[in-house]
Amino acid sequence: MIETIRWRVEQKPVWIFCKNIKPLPQLHEFVVQFDADGQEFTSFVPERFVNLDNSGLGGCIVADVAAGVLVDIPADTFTSGTRILVRNSEMDSVLMPFGQG
Repeated sequence: MIETIRWRVEQKPVWIFCKNIKPLPQLHEFVVQFDADGQEFTSFVPERFVNLDNSGLGGCIVADVAAGVLVDIPADTFTSGTRILVRNSEMDSVLMPFGQG
């Protein structure tokens, strides 16, 4: 079965709640860990995409799918590249409005 993807003309910026954020020495990057789609993801991201006040990683919702939304993040995860699925059931625990924090 082919799932319908509704690509957004205007991407919606969001914060992805990270359960762990640690700076990398002298690299102006952070190691971030977050859960989405029932998995744990880890990524090295530039500091400008991290909000330490709300433990957030900056991302953009780029498409709606039946199961949830597709979110682009600023760097590859160790296991799945720069696009993740956030399921409808985890939307409130994973995503925060961009203006928050």
